[in-house]
Amino acid sequence: MVRIATLAGNGAFDARSYMEGRLYVEGVTQAALNAALAEVGDGASSRQPVPESVTPLQARKALRAAGLLPQVQTAIAAAGDEAQEEWDYALEVRRDHPLLNAVAGELGLERHDIDALFRSAALL
Repeated sequence: MVRIATLAGNGAFDARSYMEGRLYVEGVTQAALNAALAEVGDGASSRQPVPESVTPLQARKALRAAGLLPQVQTAIAAAGDEAQEEWDYALEVRRDHPLLNAVAGELGLERHDIDALFRSAALL
């Protein structure tokens, strides 16, 4: 078991433990997590497939843990009524949805950032 932690962080993840190919995270920054995973080995996160979709609750919890929920909500509100309806009433959040990718682009998130959020959301 590998334990990854941070005393202070304002970003993506606070790792609890990495065990049997799964990484449980909440509250540590993405940069800290990436650095720790690089020390563990590049296969740790890449072995986990990226889920095609997660539930809206899982998505919101992962975004909150990453410190991104307020920015995402603001970006969606600015995108108009249809985007807000998608956010409010979708039964799943799909990794390949155009709205997700547009909002991620606005926030400066890269593909690996989104993948990490989906992986962590799937564990919630």
